[in-house]
Amino acid sequence: MSIGAVRQIIVITDKADTHLPYVQDHLDVPLTIIDPQELLRRGELTFSIEKGKVIVVHNGVRLDNVTGVWYRKPYYIAAADIPVAAPYKSYSQSNMRAHMDLLLSAFRRAVWISDYYAICRAENKIYQLQLATRLGFNVPRTLMTSNASAALDFITAEDNCIVKAHLSYAGQDSGKTFFATKINRQSPPDLAFLHLAPAIFQQAIDTQFDVRVTVVGDRVFPAIIRNNTSSYADARDWRIGHFEGGLSIEAYDSFPAHMASLCVQHVKRLRLRYGAIDLVMDKQGDFWFLENNPNGQWGFIEINTGHRIGEAIASMLAKDNKNSR
Repeated sequence: MSIGAVRQIIVITDKADTHLPYVQDHLDVPLTIIDPQELLRRGELTFSIEKGKVIVVHNGVRLDNVTGVWYRKPYYIAAADIPVAAPYKSYSQSNMRAHMDLLLSAFRRAVWISDYYAICRAENKIYQLQLATRLGFNVPRTLMTSNASAALDFITAEDNCIVKAHLSYAGQDSGKTFFATKINRQSPPDLAFLHLAPAIFQQAIDTQFDVRVTVVGDRVFPAIIRNNTSSYADARDWRIGHFEGGLSIEAYDSFPAHMASLCVQHVKRLRLRYGAIDLVMDKQGDFWFLENNPNGQWGFIEINTGHRIGEAIASMLAKDNKNSR
């Protein structure tokens, strides 16, 4: 950062992102929001190279004093929304996405939460489970497959199973979500079209409650989640409570230190600075690792627990870590 220059902090996200105020409240400079949708409204995003350095100009502002970049939840432009003739929509969409993606290699001296390419790698669920096993987490027996025979063999071998989708949302505009669901060998699901929608099958854990562990750097914010929703009896997914108002969320003040350490290690080994880890505690008091959400939601945790997650993110973004990348 230049001497005397004003620090700039960038968030790549939708301008309506409800998480923004929780971070902005702890900063002395305004967040610079870069929203892909701005390109449809003639928003400016310009890249050039000066003396070997990438220079970015966003809506007339030169972004050359950036200390932090928060890659949140940008909604990239849909082809249908682009005001060009149908034969050119795909061409325009791909070029607008390629232009936005130039941001992902800019600001190399800034702190990223988290590096986009690290997020992409960390989304790989089999890699997450492999890493969790190596670190010492309990991990349910798992099969990820497109093969109906393999899936049926797995279901038959387990007393109870959980089946869930790789990506639970059916589409940004569909309004549909696929919840993790309990199944058993007595009434297996129809697997005829599994090859068209490969799924994840896991050993079902007899749980006391869910645990959401939000990790920011070395800081850990654990919460207990209980779903008190009575409908969808076969579902094993606390997100149902978001839709029906049946969630109970509280700070997990007695979360064991060794589990907190494992969670921090998992995030760091994925080369992330942030992670939202889903665990469950079984009836015997043992924790089980389910997944790490590299860009998972956390605002609802802060609201319900008082955990100062936004402050932790703001603190990391505001650091002048020129040599950190």
